[in-house]
Amino acid sequence: MNSNYEIKDISLAAEGRKKINWVSQHMPVLNTIKEQFIKEKPFRNKRIAISVHLEAKTAYLALVMRSGGAEVAVTGSNPYSTKDEVTAALAEEGVKVYAQYGVSDNKFRYYLNRVLDIKPHLIIDDGAELVSIVSTERKELQRDVLGAAEETTSGVIRLQALGREGQLAFPVIRVNDAYMKYLFDNRYGTGQSVWDAIMRTTNLNIAGKTVVVIGYGWCGKGISKRDLEDLAVEKKSEVRKNIDEYILKDGRRIYLLAQGTLVNISAGDGHPVEIMDLSFALQALSIKYINDHYKELENKLYKVPEEIDQQVARLMLEASGV
Repeated sequence: MNSNYEIKDISLAAEGRKKINWVSQHMPVLNTIKEQFIKEKPFRNKRIAISVHLEAKTAYLALVMRSGGAEVAVTGSNPYSTKDEVTAALAEEGVKVYAQYGVSDNKFRYYLNRVLDIKPHLIIDDGAELVSIVSTERKELQRDVLGAAEETTSGVIRLQALGREGQLAFPVIRVNDAYMKYLFDNRYGTGQSVWDAIMRTTNLNIAGKTVVVIGYGWCGKGISKRDLEDLAVEKKSEVRKNIDEYILKDGRRIYLLAQGTLVNISAGDGHPVEIMDLSFALQALSIKYINDHYKELENKLYKVPEEIDQQVARLMLEASGV
């Protein structure tokens, strides 16, 4: 077994490489940042751990961070969103990657810890998976960590809880709360990608359907999970890839998409490339900010500095010819 990666199949690399090359051609903001990183090498001699939904756009973010001189290790933030062809391409590129689609919870936790084995200086997180482990289970790693950046609302909530308990041992930037994140990613990214995944998975026409949105924040937040087995299920079967049918005792049928996980990334390709260009630009620049200013920062949550928000906005406008 290669110690630098644990993936499904390295022979899938060619397909993954095509996907990464495609997204790289449509992320002009991140490409501009990459050029800066190549020139300045801000992360020379630094180790960066990444846990984000592991598909082509995340893979390109990992390569951008490596272009800045960092040693990078990557895993997914949800086993059902990992694209095996993308992990293979990263492994072929020499990036440390530990992830595989559909693994058990125990294996998922194992992969998170494999990434942390590099003893990271900086963490890019989604759902606060890595930061939570470092804060509560692997405290010996805290002495090396300069800080982290968090992508999502759910992650920020977990980090706030850690902060209240006095367990946050380094500064974390809330990328999720940046204007250039939630005004585009949360609203338009989720809006398109969720429906794309639902229509792709079901092959149904959405026109004329009755739709209930539970929770109505920027992402339709607050959707609660419940085990469908509690609903007097008579029979469960997989009727189509990523669709489980539950037949209730009264004859009604419920169709669960993508195991009840994030349908847009588990059953689709996630947010549009141009949207994630902005979110990952914020991640990259926030990590650089922590790397440059960690001595001045306290062990608490920080909003994305206004100058970074504005820089990403300017780069987006320039790329759009405005």
